[in-house]
Amino acid sequence: MEITNPKTNLINQTYSSKTSDKIKKENSNIKEETGQRDSDKVNLSNRTKDIQKIFTAMDNNVENKERATRIANIKEDVQANKYKVDAEKIAEKMVKFLMDT
Repeated sequence: MEITNPKTNLINQTYSSKTSDKIKKENSNIKEETGQRDSDKVNLSNRTKDIQKIFTAMDNNVENKERATRIANIKEDVQANKYKVDAEKIAEKMVKFLMDT
């Protein structure tokens, strides 16, 4: 059997909120005394660390830097309307690709 009374519910809510506030205050006092702070901590697996090293190495790769430079130059030419498409070159590469496959 459950007995509910609005007054007892109000008392329980008040008591629980005061209790939780008191606990929070005590915890903050302890942290201030010990110099501890709330912080998050992330631990990465060895495999993840290896993958990060690989990506870093790829970013520092000379070929990637050369390619990025070449792309930047093409972008500048396109924006300045200086980029010219060589139709014969494109046709040759398309035919070569189709013949190789």
